[in-house]
Amino acid sequence: MSAGCSASVESPRGQPVLHPNIDDALASGFASLVGRAPYTTQLWLDDAAGFTARWDTDGDGTIDAAGVRPQTARFTKPGVYEPSVTLSAHGRPDVTLRQRIVVLGDAPARSDPGRYGVNEDLGWDPPAQISSQITLMKDAGVEWVRLPVRWQWLEPQRGGYMWERYESRIDEANAGGLKLLAVLGGTPLWSSGVDRRALPRGVDWDSFEPRETRDFAAYVYRVVERFSGRISAYELMNEPNSPVHWNPRPNSSRFIELLCAGYLAAKYADPNAVIVVGGLNGNGLSLGWEAPESRNFLRAIYGGPGVRCFGRDGDPSIRASDGERRRRAAVVDRRDETLHGRAGRSSRALAH
Repeated sequence: MSAGCSASVESPRGQPVLHPNIDDALASGFASLVGRAPYTTQLWLDDAAGFTARWDTDGDGTIDAAGVRPQTARFTKPGVYEPSVTLSAHGRPDVTLRQRIVVLGDAPARSDPGRYGVNEDLGWDPPAQISSQITLMKDAGVEWVRLPVRWQWLEPQRGGYMWERYESRIDEANAGGLKLLAVLGGTPLWSSGVDRRALPRGVDWDSFEPRETRDFAAYVYRVVERFSGRISAYELMNEPNSPVHWNPRPNSSRFIELLCAGYLAAKYADPNAVIVVGGLNGNGLSLGWEAPESRNFLRAIYGGPGVRCFGRDGDPSIRASDGERRRRAAVVDRRDETLHGRAGRSSRALAH
């Protein structure tokens, strides 16, 4: 018999389990299941005493290792793979365990075309108004809608997802021919640990960062898994350099941590998902009025060590040579009138 391990693992106690699996990823991050070619990960078994094991570590249909000890799986090319292990024991039927592995390439995911878009919070709007709003947008030539898909509404309690608010609105937008850029963010209280009653007036309780990176990654994974094919692109957080949208204060290192975790989670759910770096407040550099922790976010995103989840060269937008990265850094350093004028357009980078 065959037992797949790409869904949540619910094997009876004492039954063999193949790791890493989706439960491992939801608990500690997706780097063990998705990465960029060439990619290596470790496979291992629990509760396999008394079994012999035959491994197909690269998912090509041929046996390439034996024994219940951990195995190394190596992948040189982008693709979706399903390494497996077949377990045998005297007097018991063979059992085959499989696990889906996603290996990314350098080519950007293909984004749907479109020139005109609007911000519209369809999740907030009364249901009776959605149809007329979609009609007005289409009549005005709108092709894209930037739609907040708020974490605190989807998962008000850990693990308890409530999809109803967004299901019908997303389906109506699709039926109306609109493409959706979903903005993922809005931390629920159970993840931030914030005491809502203790907050000063005017501070949004959902603007605080999650205490655990894995919470955000799990939310991103569940959203992309559910809406794959219905949402055209996903923007990970909104204006993380703004003290209005990131509390207790903007933190570029923490933002990059969450960005990378969300990126890998999204790509595991859908390798073709288009991922967009959260749009920045102002120009992402310095206009002179920002708090110190809000300045030069663009430099941190393009040059920080944390962004290597997007590729070997550390550039979250496209693959770039060292010379090209130096050229971009020079543009960032100049902070001239032209760059300031492009603030609204240049501070949202495609992460692919």
